[in-house]
Amino acid sequence: MAGFIPDRVLEEIRFRNDIVEVIQGYLPLKRTGATYKACCPFHREKTPSFNVNPNMQIFKCFGCGEGGDVISFVMKHQGLDFMAAVRLLADRAGMAIETEDDGGQADHRRKLFAIHEGIAGFYRRCLQHYAGGAAARAYLAERELDGDVAAAFHIGYAPAGWDRALRWAEKHGYSADEMVEAGLVLHHREKDRYYDRFRDRLMFPVRDVQGRVVGFSGRYLQQGSDQPKYVNSPETALFNKSRILFGLDLARQTILREEGREAIIVEGQVDVIRCHQQGFSAAVAAQGTAFTDQHVTLLKRYADSAVLVYDADGAGQAAALKTAQALMRSGMIVRVAVLPEGEDPDSFLAGEGPEAFAVLLEGAVSTVAFQVTAMRASTHDGAGIAETTRAAKAVLETIACTPNAVQRDYLLREAADLLGLTVSALEADLEKAEQVHQHSPIRHAVQPTHDSQDAATFVSTDAKREDAPHKTVGIPAAERHLLQGLVHGDEAAWNLVSSHLVPSVFVHPVCRSLYILFRLAAEQGTDVDAVDADALQEDLYEQATRLLERLRRTPCIATGDLFEKFLQDAILRIWKQHFLLELQQLRDGDTSGDQAFVRENEIRHYLSYLKHWDTGQDVIATEMGVMGGSAGEAF
Repeated sequence: MAGFIPDRVLEEIRFRNDIVEVIQGYLPLKRTGATYKACCPFHREKTPSFNVNPNMQIFKCFGCGEGGDVISFVMKHQGLDFMAAVRLLADRAGMAIETEDDGGQADHRRKLFAIHEGIAGFYRRCLQHYAGGAAARAYLAERELDGDVAAAFHIGYAPAGWDRALRWAEKHGYSADEMVEAGLVLHHREKDRYYDRFRDRLMFPVRDVQGRVVGFSGRYLQQGSDQPKYVNSPETALFNKSRILFGLDLARQTILREEGREAIIVEGQVDVIRCHQQGFSAAVAAQGTAFTDQHVTLLKRYADSAVLVYDADGAGQAAALKTAQALMRSGMIVRVAVLPEGEDPDSFLAGEGPEAFAVLLEGAVSTVAFQVTAMRASTHDGAGIAETTRAAKAVLETIACTPNAVQRDYLLREAADLLGLTVSALEADLEKAEQVHQHSPIRHAVQPTHDSQDAATFVSTDAKREDAPHKTVGIPAAERHLLQGLVHGDEAAWNLVSSHLVPSVFVHPVCRSLYILFRLAAEQGTDVDAVDADALQEDLYEQATRLLERLRRTPCIATGDLFEKFLQDAILRIWKQHFLLELQQLRDGDTSGDQAFVRENEIRHYLSYLKHWDTGQDVIATEMGVMGGSAGEAF
């Protein structure tokens, strides 16, 4: 089991990577008072709403809600998982990452990475300079895949012979068994001898999203041989073909910069290379396997949509539909570009050029339109009742894949138009299709309820939760103290509290309702007893007014100079319980993955600042900027 990074190490990484300096390396920041601003890199905007707070070492966009610390920013901006972002920042700070109780696995993985990086360099030099690599160089030149594109993908050549990789390993201090574990050497147990896996092959390094070599695909160049055309690395500690997308290390930045964050998905490695060479650098491909849910999860970190460009034959069409459905299950928008018969992306680009390929991508159709067209092309009676019924059933199973209501509605209307049916007829059968279709689990991190409406709207959403007991017993002390301060305080007390709290952070429904009464009174310019609170549930209103009377009869525990400090302390404690509750929901709920892990890390970071009012205000302002509270502009 891999080790974990201790909190002390994470804090040191944050300390050594000033968030302003890191973010300035990616986008221009302009100082405005105590903070910095810029146009948000995570959504399109003209007026800057992206804020960086150097004192708190956090960022927050009040437009789209993205926020967090320096690790969160690198994860989101660079499309990395948590560990990859931590490694990047550790390298930037010149730190070696310490992990707890990993049994030496980290050192072992580092050695495997070093072996792959070293042998990739060896293969590259062999392609460039070794006399035996002439055929490989000629092949690349003939295919016009040499020069810059060969360098970008680090294409190499594995020399003929049984022990060239073994001899390289011996020279660099690696054992034969380590080379076997790396998948570069085979061991013949009966003869007890070792020999190279890749011999006389054009070598395509396979890299993870961070650009580290984790495996290889070797193409045999001689015609008429009984050798397999391609030999790929086996599954190793570094290489899992279900979790690798070829070219993603080069494509992810392009995808993130695209307005629609659209990836181009093709079938083969040469297809990817050709696309990048011709300017379509958002292209990726699965590594010798069908597109899996793990591939989807990986791609979803960077892309919101995808266009599929698969071979035009029957197998290619079937693979395109299966891939499209897998992507749709994650909520992605999917289009399919149809190549002419007998073409693949490589041959089409080589023969027709990038302009024609751009037109092809522009004309890509929805998965539903692609599916209907393909089904009708395969039958003589495409518009007959039997074929229409069969097509409708198949299309509805595809539409049922998406959890996106807007996409579902659009596809239903498109399917109805294509099939000559009414939307209502398709909707009637959609429920049956959903029962047949088995959705892949889509996990999202539990996020807190952020209501940005006015006080009356809060009543109809948050205050009516059926899971909250309508009792005045068990009231958290922080909420009781806060309300007690409002009951016995003046306008200054309300201004302090209202600028740092919104109803949704109250845990107890009766306390939340009483706070809403105070908020409505301020909005209506009247006393809390005379407020128009028709939107409140009757039982909650009655219990809130009874609580109000009890608090009036109870003297406030703080007066004079201590009163403001008393309110500040109550505000901090309410936010602490809000974050602790969210943390518990994250741990108890179906919230696996980087998003939940990042939010947990962010909450722990926030809690450390909520110990004091001076630093706690920044945390509150950051969260209220998303909730729509009045502190949103006070960041």
